[in-house]
Amino acid sequence: MFKQIMGASVATLCFATAPSLAQNWDFTAGKSYVFGDSLSDTGNVFLAAGAGAPPVYFNGRFSNGPVWHEYLTGDTLALSPFLTGIIGDASNGINFAHGGARTYGFASSPGGPILPGSIEQAQFYAAGVANGSIAAPTSSDIFSIWIGGNNFLSALSGAPLDINQGVADIQQTLTTLASAGARRFVLFGVPPIGTSVEAPAPFDAQFDQAAAQFNLGLRSVDAAISAQFGADVLYINVEDLLLDLYADPAAYGFSEVRTDCVSQGLLLDACPADWSDYDGIHPTTQSHAVLAAFVVASGMNDDYAGQSAGGLSEHAYQVSRHLIVDAMDEAGRARQQTGPYLTGGWLDGSVDAEAGRAGVDYDGWSVSGGFNANLDKGFFAGGRVSFADTTSSVDSALAASGEAETFAIAVHGGWSTGAFYVLGGAGLGRTDMDTMRATGFAPRNSVTGSWVIDHSFTALEAGFDFTPAESFILTPYLRGVFTDYELGTNIEQGVLLAGRYQETDFSSTLYEAGLRAEWQVSNAGQLTAGLAYESEDDAERTLGVLLNDVDLSTAQAGGNEDGVLRAQLGYVAEIRDRLSIALTAAGRTGDGTESLQARLQVRLGF
Repeated sequence: MFKQIMGASVATLCFATAPSLAQNWDFTAGKSYVFGDSLSDTGNVFLAAGAGAPPVYFNGRFSNGPVWHEYLTGDTLALSPFLTGIIGDASNGINFAHGGARTYGFASSPGGPILPGSIEQAQFYAAGVANGSIAAPTSSDIFSIWIGGNNFLSALSGAPLDINQGVADIQQTLTTLASAGARRFVLFGVPPIGTSVEAPAPFDAQFDQAAAQFNLGLRSVDAAISAQFGADVLYINVEDLLLDLYADPAAYGFSEVRTDCVSQGLLLDACPADWSDYDGIHPTTQSHAVLAAFVVASGMNDDYAGQSAGGLSEHAYQVSRHLIVDAMDEAGRARQQTGPYLTGGWLDGSVDAEAGRAGVDYDGWSVSGGFNANLDKGFFAGGRVSFADTTSSVDSALAASGEAETFAIAVHGGWSTGAFYVLGGAGLGRTDMDTMRATGFAPRNSVTGSWVIDHSFTALEAGFDFTPAESFILTPYLRGVFTDYELGTNIEQGVLLAGRYQETDFSSTLYEAGLRAEWQVSNAGQLTAGLAYESEDDAERTLGVLLNDVDLSTAQAGGNEDGVLRAQLGYVAEIRDRLSIALTAAGRTGDGTESLQARLQVRLGF
């Protein structure tokens, strides 16, 4: 239907550099059913006409070789010419697409047979399922719909162009298929018609605008079918793909995107592999190969973009959690260690993958400064400012990485009488993170983003000291920390396959039971140790993920962490009067999380 529909490199290049098929959008697991026009037809029109395909075309295709769905599945589909029956082996699926088809059926000549549109193609499939001539769909079967281009082209010859009706026809097509049991759809948009078709100049801008409106309508079809039937609809953003091709054909391995092969007498194998246009309307087989690679990448982004985003969110969450726990640990020591202090540290951690969230490794450094003071009548107070600079890598089929800067401020106050103490803390912070995520599509293999995640917390702790031996103090304590996180809307930057993560907030309640120990080993040295058990509640963290402005999935950004054990060991050295240095190593493990932390603290006492 469209001139230069897709720029491309050869199929081997596209698939050699793309990751393996997505876990959900596996296009080879079930049967493939194709509905559409000449961009997908593999012989229906020519069979219906009772004549062989013109020698300019390859085996009934409107191209010089295989078309997109053949590259996608590697299978040959049975045919259904003019809805008269099924020809061939349907074990791999059926191709209902007809060259010249619109969204609705019409007679190509007065009194002639009706050329089935996508509506009629879907109705024939549904009737076949109902009478048993076509196997009932399974959850692995995929239904691909690429239609609408001929609605635009027919307008050049005077036929009315009704955008809303065309979109409604496609919704009816999917509704018919879904009512017959189909649940997995690949829905193709149309390209900017004015740019891709040799139309009279006055129509270029109007056609591009109309195509954009048409595609916007298809996004609403996606949402409607998903909501009504619980179906998975994968939208293929042909419009942006084609615009990117024209802007940078070399990125797709093309040297020629304007001149077609047929007009130059370069038929079939003589058509250069680095030309995108075969006959002025239809793409070359190399272009079809790139479209297939783009469909695979779109499926992978549908499956994994949310998981990658969940891993990045977990990175920010874990770093802010470390800063909060460090602040409360410092508050718990405030009664014995007063005065200003400066702490520098290194952090290395990981979180295992969960359903809906990829695993993540993170590391970096942090610095904090603060002040503890003993007040009158057993009261004490303090505060601190912290900064952490960390990086992360997300282990996913679509790998991602983040570079985060986290700033936090916390205050605490409490009261102590003899051995017993109680304290409260509060604080807030912000993480700014630059991200990069793979797309799985070789010509445009990554997108970038900038995230902002805010957090705030309140905490309460109570404990008491007892001395089982001289110079040895044990302090059991209980702590509760309530934290609120908020992710602002983030839009990834990228020509293709960039996502958007909707603003969301979630809360976490952390319960901790711990034991601190201090042993004065000499006049100038003290050993410190700590052991704590953590349990988290109300921390199911999700992100709303959109791609092509279609709500694809809800990503698991994190979950409750139960049975986490945290331990630390340190040594405090008195360098001179009122000046000490503390070196601490800490670790955390359990429920899929692991982290190591080393801190060096310089404190000026009073």
